[in-house]
Amino acid sequence: MNPVAAENTCPGTEGWRFDHKLGPSDAIEGFAAPISANAGETISIFTSTTSSAYAFQIFRLGWYGGHGARLLYQSPLISGIKQPPPVIDPVTHLVSCANWRLPVHLVIPPTWVSGLYIVKFISSAGYIRYTPFIVRSDSSRSDILGQVPILTYQAYNLWGGYDLYTGLDSQGHLTHANRAYVVGMDRPFSKHGGLGDLPQWDFDMVRWMERSGQDVSYSTDTDLELRGSLAEQHRLLLIIGHAEYWSTGMRQQAVAVRDHGVSLAFFGGNDMYWRVRLQSSPLGPAREIICYKEDFERDPLVAENPSNATNGWRAQPLDLPENAVMGAMFGGIVTTSAPLVLAQGAKRFLSNTHLKTGSMLPGLVGNEFDRIFPNGDTPLALTVIAASPVHCKPGYCPPASMGIANATVYTASSGARVFDAGTLQWSWGLDNDRMDPSDRALPEHHYADAGFSILTANIIAYLLEPTAGRR
Repeated sequence: MNPVAAENTCPGTEGWRFDHKLGPSDAIEGFAAPISANAGETISIFTSTTSSAYAFQIFRLGWYGGHGARLLYQSPLISGIKQPPPVIDPVTHLVSCANWRLPVHLVIPPTWVSGLYIVKFISSAGYIRYTPFIVRSDSSRSDILGQVPILTYQAYNLWGGYDLYTGLDSQGHLTHANRAYVVGMDRPFSKHGGLGDLPQWDFDMVRWMERSGQDVSYSTDTDLELRGSLAEQHRLLLIIGHAEYWSTGMRQQAVAVRDHGVSLAFFGGNDMYWRVRLQSSPLGPAREIICYKEDFERDPLVAENPSNATNGWRAQPLDLPENAVMGAMFGGIVTTSAPLVLAQGAKRFLSNTHLKTGSMLPGLVGNEFDRIFPNGDTPLALTVIAASPVHCKPGYCPPASMGIANATVYTASSGARVFDAGTLQWSWGLDNDRMDPSDRALPEHHYADAGFSILTANIIAYLLEPTAGRR
């Protein structure tokens, strides 16, 4: 067995689930630095609680016979500390908890298999919160390197009152005008009990890959910036979930590994849309994310050189449309979820399924979607796997209110293949488990389909074919 398949034969547990109340926002919360660590490296876990004591558990997410996780570590009871308020930059609205004290330092054992891990904090008052981190295996030559989009988690993280979309004004109201221009990882996640976007966009894909025994190891998008050449040790770089924010280093590394023969798979929608710069925080490299968006001219570095702009990749002054890499690119936001409709290009992936061209899979095109653009940057011989009619929110599909969401694949000159799912909800067709059934902010889905699971496995097998990658 590959390491992940062997790992999933270990006993699982339901103890990772939301089995206690979250309580007040400051009851207990925490974050990890770094958020990605190789086996043998040390992570620091920063915690704040209003209780006199707390403990934490560490679980690895996977299949584990359907339980969804395995318990790897149980801390002793630790004296609680209410940490000081975060430091907020008055200009960029960066929120930083680098002033928190007394972290717990934990060395990642070499026996811990690369994966997506969660810390479950439990206060002596019985409240819980979570925070995620990734264990890498930098020596791994697994078929697949799964990339978790931590930058996008942080872009939508309102902890402390600011994210890249809104921020608190003097009256305590959230407005776009007060949004942050820099967000950082030195703080907890506000969404989904501290798990960020993991439950909504990533969990189903991770659970499915581990259930199906894929030979996969894990990293983050910041790892693509810091150590991106390691992706050349694999045959497929698989971007999990919603990966909207990309640095120049990330994009250059993705293109370089593609041109080296490593296939790419974008299992989301609206990927690679915003360009960002990464900078170090007091707690480590690449932990602060700069993105001025439509206010890019306010960026001090833009005055020195317009090419430093952190706005849309396809916009001026960058003029680097995403479809040059992905095949398709962001086309709009839907008013309601729509069926994914298989096109003629899906034929080669339908073996051993009940599906056929024209089959409609409910609920799998949702939120943000991609489409083909005739802008001169579309790769040659692009194959359309899905063409799904959608109702667009106003302003996204002019002149009509209808659009077409596309899933595509193409072959680069190196032999690498590039797949774009073109929808944020592709993974909802792979698994129906919900990390927190009580969370009303987390959409409930029940769209898993056995034939769609096989189709996805067939796509991954196609991306892994020998001509599509080398090691």
